Amino acid sequence: MIITTERLQYLWAVAQSGSFSAAGRMLGVSGAAVQQAIQAFEFDLEASLFERHAGKKPQLTRLGQQIYLQALDLLPKLQGIEKYAQAVSQGQEPQLRIALHGMVMFPRFNQLLVELKQQFPSLDLVLLDAENTVLSSDQTRLANQRG
Repeated sequence: MIITTERLQYLWAVAQSGSFSAAGRMLGVSGAAVQQAIQAFEFDLEASLFERHAGKKPQLTRLGQQIYLQALDLLPKLQGIEKYAQAVSQGQEPQLRIALHGMVMFPRFNQLLVELKQQFPSLDLVLLDAENTVLSSDQTRLANQRG
């Protein structure tokens, strides 16, 4: 495949940092590895992604700009998928659903929710209006009462 996550990350890093060596430092690899990956990407695309001039920062070409803009959209989503998979593999629940009554949304409670999200950034925190929501546990209980 021509477009891979690694290639998009390298393209993003070069565009953000302004050089192959700085991109390498950001990614924890050598600048030469970044340059080789970008060259292989360009070879496979049969087009240039960066204009390179001695002594100047590499500049995105028109195609490079388009791929960079797509990478800005895709990379966070891919990172989210990776974090989700890691959380599940570690036995962490990926989603926390909390049903709240509107009267309990005090500033301290809001702060606790913010702190929870900061401590577990990959957690999908879903807040539900308790007055309008029947939780799955309630549905199970109701079904057992009927059956």
